[in-house]
Amino acid sequence: MSGSELAPWVTLVVGLLAFTGVCLSLAQKSANDRRDAWWKRAQWAIDKGLSPDQTTREVGIDTMQVLALDQVPEGDLAILEPALDRIRLVDTPDDGPEA
Repeated sequence: MSGSELAPWVTLVVGLLAFTGVCLSLAQKSANDRRDAWWKRAQWAIDKGLSPDQTTREVGIDTMQVLALDQVPEGDLAILEPALDRIRLVDTPDDGPEA
C-alpha cells in the first residue's frame, strides 16, 4: 500500500480516537455535574435538617434519607450519614425529668 492509499485509514483511526476522547470527556463531565448537584441538594437538606422549625427539619431529614439511597461515591455518603444521625439525635424529643 502506498501513502495515498493509507491516508483514508489513518484519518479514520485518528477520527475514532478523537471521538473516543470526546465521549470519555463528556461522560466524566456528566458524572462530575451529577455529583455537584447531589452535594448542593445534600447541603440544602442538612441546612433544613438543622432548622428550629419541626416541619422544616422533617423535610430536611426526609430529603437526606432519599439522597442516601441515591448512587453516590461511598466517601460522600460517609459524610452525609453522620450529619443525618446527629440531626436525628437532636430531633429526638427530650421527655424531661420524670415526675
